[in-house]
Amino acid sequence: MVANRKKFNWIQRFFKIYPYPNNLEEYRLAADMTQKELGKKVEELAKEKFSDFSIAPTYLSPQTINAIETYRYYPDLGIMILVAEVLNEERETIFDLNAEIE
Repeated sequence: MVANRKKFNWIQRFFKIYPYPNNLEEYRLAADMTQKELGKKVEELAKEKFSDFSIAPTYLSPQTINAIETYRYYPDLGIMILVAEVLNEERETIFDLNAEIE
């Protein structure tokens, strides 16, 4: 994946500090989901997978999904994996940790 620099804000471009580029919006829209629906499904999947643990899965708000899609939030690996599983994709197709910035 090659990310377009135009999606980054001026501070990220100036200091050349970029989060992991992603195709989350593209895959979310292809799955015909809103940001709110995606956040709710990620929460449900987290509860299902981690019900044996005393971890309370957090809800991904539409604002958090938007921040990930616009490169303003760095999701951790666990969130990346859950989002990819909800969208029935490999993590690498949505979040490319080795992407180049052009």
